[in-house]
Amino acid sequence: MKVNNRLVRESVLLAMATLCFDYIPQKVDLGPWLTWLPVKLVDMGVAVMVFSATGMYIVTSGKPLLLYILIILLLSAVVGQLVFMVNMVDYRSQIHRRVRQSLTASLRERYEFGAETHDTFSFIMNGIMLMGECCGINGPQDFLLTKHNFIHIGGNNVTHNATVVFPLACCQRGYIEQGFYRTLDCALSWSKQAINNQGCYKTVHAYLSDRFGSVILWTFATVSYIELIQVLLCLSLAKLLKAEKRIAELSQPARQVSFFHQHHHYHHYS
Repeated sequence: MKVNNRLVRESVLLAMATLCFDYIPQKVDLGPWLTWLPVKLVDMGVAVMVFSATGMYIVTSGKPLLLYILIILLLSAVVGQLVFMVNMVDYRSQIHRRVRQSLTASLRERYEFGAETHDTFSFIMNGIMLMGECCGINGPQDFLLTKHNFIHIGGNNVTHNATVVFPLACCQRGYIEQGFYRTLDCALSWSKQAINNQGCYKTVHAYLSDRFGSVILWTFATVSYIELIQVLLCLSLAKLLKAEKRIAELSQPARQVSFFHQHHHYHHYS
């Protein structure tokens, strides 16, 4: 019978979480991201509503100049979305660089090496490093600046204090599947050959790109297509309004001439 090692590892982690529920952090604190992201999403939603209301007013106003302004805004939105999409897809972009720097700072300030950590950031990082088979944010170099004490309770409730450089979660799958003490040997060896060398940010970015990249691209293409259709409609409406204004201007002298003839004819017969 073939054993799925990944399924076994996930089952063990789930069992540990269930049996040790008291050790799971009950308060989620991931730093500024939990407040920054929702605020940005709300800002984007408000901007979309204001943009839509402005567009409705411009279309119903019947003023070609305002329509041309709306066309410029729509084209600017398409270009802005394209730039944002390229920056999100490109792992080396300035956006990702800033996020990695922020997460790396949080890692160095908050990550705890203890076996029973109660810090939310450390708890989540351990899960990502185990499941993603990665190490740190950028790689093992995130932990090379300082040495850390890993405190754990062994047999007969004896507390052990070991000096490690890398977290146990950074060790390769082969060590983890052999048990805790074999994994501890990996962390104590300080060997880069025994740990995962890829950073977790790149791993998560690749995972999200593979799973949801096509959905994001199709969404962007659909929104851009709708906005370009709106540009064409605005151009058509502006052209129509301009033609109607020109017809009205041309017909004005004709009405004045007709009124003059009628008035002259009335006085002639009077």
